[in-house]
Parts: sequence; structure tokens; C-alpha cells
Amino acid sequence: MITFMNEAGRHHAYNNANNQDYIVFKKNRNFAVMALADGVSTCEKAQDGAREACEAISEHLLKHASRFMNMTEREISQCLLSNILSRIEKKAKADGIDITEYSSTIACILLDRRLNKVLLFSIGDSLILATKHDCCNVMAMPSDSRNGCYVTTTHGVAKLAQVGIMDARDIQSIVICSDGAWNLMYHRNHLETEVRECLIDKKYTRLKDLLMQKERFDDCSFISMDLNELRWRNVA
Repeated sequence: MITFMNEAGRHHAYNNANNQDYIVFKKNRNFAVMALADGVSTCEKAQDGAREACEAISEHLLKHASRFMNMTEREISQCLLSNILSRIEKKAKADGIDITEYSSTIACILLDRRLNKVLLFSIGDSLILATKHDCCNVMAMPSDSRNGCYVTTTHGVAKLAQVGIMDARDIQSIVICSDGAWNLMYHRNHLETEVRECLIDKKYTRLKDLLMQKERFDDCSFISMDLNELRWRNVA
């Protein structure tokens, strides 16, 4: 149903720093949500920021799922980002630290288990992939990170988020990957053949093994959702 990997990279291990990626999955009878956040390593509270972003967005999406499925993309982006910022602002105030120290990327998927629809929302350099039969398609591209990617505290970032609602009847599974994971999965802008096969065949244990064998400089995380096991018809 849900598979995930969340391993600290060599850089953080070398500096005795904690893994700053955070992943979460929540569901109820009619909806399921998964999210992945990557705390900005130069920020003092990166790990807390990633956790707060994931928890805020997953709780809010699940609580108001039906309403979100009828919103415009602009409304979705503004509502979700406002919820995240409100949560980390409270945390920053309690800790006496500037809110920017809680900066993180955030990517999430909301699945309507009854209507076979998915909502996606992404800020930053995570990658969202969908498998359909023998294809592996990109749902949300990472932002260009050469000059620093967008994060939850970037001014005006609600206008820059990738947002969409789409039919999921033909989608077999969806995977969210942190930059530390997808950088190991691609070679010269092409998804490596064995990685692609693992994604299409849902061989996530093998995918973990492949990524663990590589030199992981950055934190390496992914979370996968098997839609076939989560669709409403399978709910008891």
C-alpha cells in the first residue's frame, strides 16, 4: 500500500546532523494523503520545519478533502501555504526564532478514493512520478535549484507552486522523491532503466537497495502510494 525510504546522506552524517527529510501518510475511508518535505540544510530548524510542513498540510488536506477537490488551483495553493505558514509561525514565535529558519520544500498528493481523482501540490525540488501500465510519467517537476529552490517561506511562493487535480483511473502508483533520491535515479536526465523497472513493477524494496548502493551525499527519501490498493472499491 505505502512504501517509503528515509535515509540520512553522507554530508549530514559527517557533520553529526539529523536527517532533514520528513514523510507522512494519513487516510480515512474516502481519502488518502502522502507528503514529503525536505528541510533547508542551512537553516537552524530545518528538521522541525519539514515536520511541521508535512503534518500541517496532511492534516488540513484530509480534514477538508472534499472542499479542496472543488477549489481552483490558486485557491488550493493559497489555502495550503497559509496553513503551513500559520503553523511554523506559531512554532517560530514559541521558540523565539525567525520563521525562515523553518524553511523546507513540500510535495503532497491527495487521493479521492471514491472518485479516482488526485490533487497534487509541490513547492521546491521534489519530484512526483506516476506509473501507468508500462510508462513512468512526471506529474510535478523539481524547480531549478541552481540559485536556490523555492521553499515554504519564499515571498510570493503561492503563485509559484505546482498545483493540479486530475483523473487517476489509469494511474497505478504515485511516488514522491526528495532531490537526494531522484538525483540518484536519473543519469543525464534519463531515468535509469533498472530504476524505471522497479517503479513500474512496484519493486520498492529493490529500489531501496539500488539507492543504498549509491553514494548518498544528500538525505535520500521517497514515499510511494499504490492506488490499486487504496481505491474505494477495496475499502471494507
